[in-house]
Amino acid sequence: EFIFEANSIVGSLCGNCIGVHIRRTDYRLAKTVSTTAKFVTRMKQEVLKNPNVCFFVLTDDVKEQEALQKVFDKKIVSQPQKVLNRDTWDGIHCSIIDVLCLSKTKYILGSNASVFSKFAAEYGSKDLFVM
Repeated sequence: EFIFEANSIVGSLCGNCIGVHIRRTDYRLAKTVSTTAKFVTRMKQEVLKNPNVCFFVLTDDVKEQEALQKVFDKKIVSQPQKVLNRDTWDGIHCSIIDVLCLSKTKYILGSNASVFSKFAAEYGSKDLFVM
């Protein structure tokens, strides 16, 4: 079930889809080291290299998602109807789908010291670039 859901989100985009994991709400170091500006700069470089690129974005901060959506518009792909609260079954389910989606992208732009970014990269045998 989980793999089917992940494939339905990013399966047809894998060749042109880069994973983006921006951790914010509970980890100060990720906010100060892996700034939003670093992510945006790198993502803009990727668009210049390949205008057909898209980004699977996952974050624990809705404001980050909205900011990237404003800059990159339809190039942003994310899990629909996502639940951020990891203390619920639905939230845990969403986090599993997120990590599977990340693991299926071309490579991952991740947050500093994030086990989630690292696990997705290792699980999918993808390169991880920490912003």
